[in-house]
Amino acid sequence: MEKFLINKRDVIINGSSIIINGEESQFEIHKLSEDISFLRVNGKNYILGSETENGTYTINYKGKKIEVDCKNEKDLIRERLQGGKKSKKFSSEIKSPMPGAIVKLNVKEGDEISKGDVLLVLEAMKMENEIKATHNCKIKKINVKEKDNVDKGQILITFE
Repeated sequence: MEKFLINKRDVIINGSSIIINGEESQFEIHKLSEDISFLRVNGKNYILGSETENGTYTINYKGKKIEVDCKNEKDLIRERLQGGKKSKKFSSEIKSPMPGAIVKLNVKEGDEISKGDVLLVLEAMKMENEIKATHNCKIKKINVKEKDNVDKGQILITFE
C-alpha cells in the first residue's frame, strides 16, 4: 500500500485499487512508451501522454493539458524539512530529511548552484535519495563528507 498527495487529495494505492478521498476505484495502467500510458479506471479506457518535472506531471488528455502535482510520503517529508516547494522564503541550509549515509557529494564550498542541481546523494534504507537545490545560490559550507552517517534534521549544507 502506498500513500500519496495528488493535487492536495489523499490517495492510497493498494494493488489494483485506488482510494481518493475515501472513494475506491479499480484501475490498471500500462506504459506504452516513455511518455504514453494506457489507463483503465472502473472499466473506462484512457490514453495519456505525460511529461514530468520535479513531481509535477502534465497529462495530455483529449487535447487538454492537465497539471498534476504528485508527492509520496518521502517527498512530503523532504519538502517540509527543506521549506516547501512553493516557499518564497529562502532557506540558508539543507537538512537531512532522514537518517542515512552520504554516498556522494556533487558540490564543494564556493560553488554556484542552480535550483534543481543534485547537491548530494543520501542512502537510507538501501535506497539512494538525491538531495537537490531549492534555489539558485552559492555553497557557503559543507558540513559532511562522503561515507558520513547523518541524523534526520542534521544540517548538511549551508548557503550564502
